[in-house]
Amino acid sequence: MEIYAHRGAITFAPENTLKAVKKAIELGVDGVEIDVRLTKDKELVVIHDKKVDRTTNGKGHVHSFTLEEIKELEIKGGEKIPTLEEVLKETKMKCKLNIELKISGAEEKAIELIEKYEMKNYVVISSYKHNVVKRIKEIDKGIEAALLVIGRKGKNYVPLVKKFKANGIHILLNKVTKEMVEKLHQEGYFIRVYSLSMKKKQDKKCADNLRSIGVDGLITFYPEILK
Repeated sequence: MEIYAHRGAITFAPENTLKAVKKAIELGVDGVEIDVRLTKDKELVVIHDKKVDRTTNGKGHVHSFTLEEIKELEIKGGEKIPTLEEVLKETKMKCKLNIELKISGAEEKAIELIEKYEMKNYVVISSYKHNVVKRIKEIDKGIEAALLVIGRKGKNYVPLVKKFKANGIHILLNKVTKEMVEKLHQEGYFIRVYSLSMKKKQDKKCADNLRSIGVDGLITFYPEILK
């Protein structure tokens, strides 16, 4: 089972920063998960929230800032909001990169950057906006793409994956079942699980169970206790 660092190694550095990405690579993770949004001038930047308020010293929606303006903001410890391009440079050939597109309209530019840094075989693009995933596959069938779902126990996700031409799903940890995993695997699809738990012991306890039922990957805030 692959281990992905959710927003980087957030125990050691602010989320979605180059420092968090670098530390995750040092820890030996299989992959890093990041969140991507668009600036006012249509540049791709790495930040989770719609607004910059929680993680920086600024206020306002990400899409109201130009790239130059957003680069003036500071995150705790003097870190800056990175661009997707900067993260691709940092992770190139070092680990896999799970790019969660938080918005539509970024598909073409994201693929251009992935191709520029020859990361096509090291990337999975995921989104709660399932039409974004479908658009990614329309542009390039060869890029791995996952539907993000909160999930419902007992649901068969194969029809949904087929509908949006995805390669698999990323589902909330407490919604996954062995039957769900088996159905997806039978059709050649993957299933990774993401955890929103802020409790290290819970993720560690769950990891063994997830491995036993055949889950392909765990996206966790605490990769350091699982690698």
